[in-house]
Amino acid sequence: GVGRRSALNDAAKQRVRQEVHRAVENAKVVCCTAVGAGSATLSDYTFPRILMDEASQATEPASIVPICKGGQQVCFLDDHFQLPPTLFSNLATKEGLSFSLFERLAHAGVQPILLQAQHWMYPIISSFPRPHFYSGQLCDGIIDSDRLAPAGFTWPDKHCPLALVPVSGREQSE
Repeated sequence: GVGRRSALNDAAKQRVRQEVHRAVENAKVVCCTAVGAGSATLSDYTFPRILMDEASQATEPASIVPICKGGQQVCFLDDHFQLPPTLFSNLATKEGLSFSLFERLAHAGVQPILLQAQHWMYPIISSFPRPHFYSGQLCDGIIDSDRLAPAGFTWPDKHCPLALVPVSGREQSE
């Protein structure tokens, strides 16, 4: 049946809330998701400086949440040539939510600053996007020997950690 939570349980939850608030109040940096900035836990706080990573993958409404929390300086980090926001609704796409605020600002004339060197991709993989997406302006900040092929897979060429693997069968969800 339906019952009331114990007073001890409520007291423990109150202590946790107090500890979270104490941690936020003493923090120099608060890390959260864009939508998480609007959570009940953070409802009493403002954030004058916002650094949003993966900004091209966030929908505009998600990006606006932390800005509405007192944002005076906002820095979006990402690459609008990469992944767009993930949408699960045709209506959301039809209504224009397939563009991120980052991308919309870039199209409106706000000039994104392109990093000069990338450090996350294997050079063999970045050899395609560098000339095709970045007009050769992006270079590799690492060398092949910095990125060894991961173990556990029989690579066609262990000096080139790139393989196209044919997959047969159907996709299954669990």
